[in-house]
Amino acid sequence: MRRKVGSAVIACWVLLALACGGAAGGELGGSQTPAALLKRFDVGGYRMWISCQGSGSPTVILEVGYDSSGIDGWFGFQSLVSETTRVCSYDRAGLGMSDPRPVSVGPVTSGLQADELHTLLGDAGIPPPYVLLGHSYGGMIVRLFAARYPDETAGMVLEDSSQEDEVALYKEAHAGPWIDGGAKIDITRTVAQLRAAGTLGAKPLVVVTAGIYEDVLDPVAEARIQDELATLSTDSVHVLAVGVGHFIHDERPSIVLEAVKEVVDAVRNSEALPPCARSFPAVGGKCLSG
Repeated sequence: MRRKVGSAVIACWVLLALACGGAAGGELGGSQTPAALLKRFDVGGYRMWISCQGSGSPTVILEVGYDSSGIDGWFGFQSLVSETTRVCSYDRAGLGMSDPRPVSVGPVTSGLQADELHTLLGDAGIPPPYVLLGHSYGGMIVRLFAARYPDETAGMVLEDSSQEDEVALYKEAHAGPWIDGGAKIDITRTVAQLRAAGTLGAKPLVVVTAGIYEDVLDPVAEARIQDELATLSTDSVHVLAVGVGHFIHDERPSIVLEAVKEVVDAVRNSEALPPCARSFPAVGGKCLSG
């Protein structure tokens, strides 16, 4: 299942950390990121780690997919973005090096995780505006961040993002509960939050969809869902990553990097996104809209 691919990735990093003498969830043993870039902050009785590079505004916030370490998952791609502007990745509660969330904190929803991110950014002294990049399940979190903190959100990139209409399809496929960082996500409440979230208005949005389908869901329904994500803003571009699977930022980083650059430039210059055909076909993208 696409939403569960990330669990295998984090498991590999845990094994690597143990093999190198580190401890998963410890000081620095579970991360390949240089220690100088890592900081941790208390977000309400539990600590979360964040890694930032580069300089400039807006700051790009990288939100990883389902049940994965964000700091390790974005390693490499974060360095590419740092050549353009300031960029930060982090480990959600219970993932990577971050502490598990206390059982008293809940119900756990994508909205709660968006609030945790907001607290972390404030504690770390990382001011808005933000351009949010959400991969897979992370797309749900960044959309709710934008809904709850619209004045701080300047633009968005959704990379093969999950969407609320998928949840019913997963239930039909008997996919089981949504577990992220050891905590069961209240997916019913999350769907309600997403349905109430509204749109991005005219904020720049680039939707990047994988060209190789890697899920058990109906591909026709999935294509419709990705098209719907592109309607969240009146200033949007929808790109198909031709010949690329779910982890586009690993397999073809140039496409996602171009999406980030175009949203950042639009925010900096207070301009609309350029036509999709101007740059995305040159990096392996097929323009679906915009």
